[in-house]
Amino acid sequence: MEGAPTRQERLPLRAVLDAVEESEALGIGTLYLTGGEPLMYRGLADVLAAAAGVPGLQTTVCTNGTLVKERHATLFGDAGVRVNVSIDGDEAYHDRFRAVEGALRRSERGIRTLVEAGLRLTIVSTISRANLHLLEALADWAAGVGARRFRVQPLLRLGRGVELEGQHLSSEELDGLILRLTDLKSRYGDALDCGLIGVTRRYLDAHPCAAYVCNGEGCHRRMAKEIKKLVVREDGAALP
Repeated sequence: MEGAPTRQERLPLRAVLDAVEESEALGIGTLYLTGGEPLMYRGLADVLAAAAGVPGLQTTVCTNGTLVKERHATLFGDAGVRVNVSIDGDEAYHDRFRAVEGALRRSERGIRTLVEAGLRLTIVSTISRANLHLLEALADWAAGVGARRFRVQPLLRLGRGVELEGQHLSSEELDGLILRLTDLKSRYGDALDCGLIGVTRRYLDAHPCAAYVCNGEGCHRRMAKEIKKLVVREDGAALP
């Protein structure tokens, strides 16, 4: 996954529709539409219509939110999709990281349009050493704009992350991140569901290494080699 203003490649619509239509036979239950920016894809409405025709398929559109208009909110609502909006930090950090002045304000306007339309919205933040200190501020902002969920992805050596040397979290920093997320989950309760991306019981049963932010290298190693420590919180929650 990679996107930039200079990139113009687009998957042919027929290829996308074929992939969506094959998902039922392949036992795929979750579809993420990402990019680049999926709202720039001319065939997005056709893709959503195809996805809505697949029994049991849950579709999520992953966007930066800057292009969202009321027509998009209507389209998403009619198709029954969820929406993930990527936010990197507070206004100063987000705009600097995106290299676009006013980027966060534009995203916030799009988010409010989606929330007012009653859509289930998740704020997704990639956390590195550069914005680790903004974790609580990001959760506060997500709650303030009406998001239902706040999900964190530690920076991986994929896509743009390959170029960000020195910004990947250490094991100790990752431990601290998980502890702080559990505190946020307790603080917000049902108002804002806070956690790591992809960590569900069903997924962890199949991919136990994901509990340790598996990067796809050496997946499914012996658990004895993975577990470093077990933390029991004051509320009884146990986590690696």
